[in-house]
Amino acid sequence: MRSAFVDIFRARGVPGLYAGLTPTLVEIAPYAGLQFGTYDTFKRWMKAWNRLRSSNSSQGDEFISSFQLFICGLGSGTCAKAVCHPLDVVKKRFQIEGLQRHPRYGARLEARAYKNMYDGLRRILLEEGWAGLYKGIVPSIVKAAPAGAVTFVAYEYTSDWLESILT
Repeated sequence: MRSAFVDIFRARGVPGLYAGLTPTLVEIAPYAGLQFGTYDTFKRWMKAWNRLRSSNSSQGDEFISSFQLFICGLGSGTCAKAVCHPLDVVKKRFQIEGLQRHPRYGARLEARAYKNMYDGLRRILLEEGWAGLYKGIVPSIVKAAPAGAVTFVAYEYTSDWLESILT
């Protein structure tokens, strides 16, 4: 990590350490909003599904198993990443521009390839089409979906634990 820090600092200076900051900041709000919003929606759907399946309406009303919470988190992480992935692609392009790359990983992205985030989105769309904005979506979802699932299960259990202590 030290080597990467030094290389980036030498090649691009202090601004190089913040490459991709604008798309990251623009991406985080909709990503978090979508993830929490879809999780809440999936959780409500799961409760309704449990009510339909349950003959004992008192327990079926509110109980959701940890596996069901995991599935809700998995779905919310997938939805949020699928919608926000184009901004992630632009962020990564800003981060790698001008850096040395092995030829088998594709052409080197020239320094200052994009003027700003909007220009990056526009040029990727024009030059590579929609597929360019979704490059790497599968590994990105493979990482984001389980992370969302574990986060929400941990959140639910921590929230229940704190509620039992404080009440």
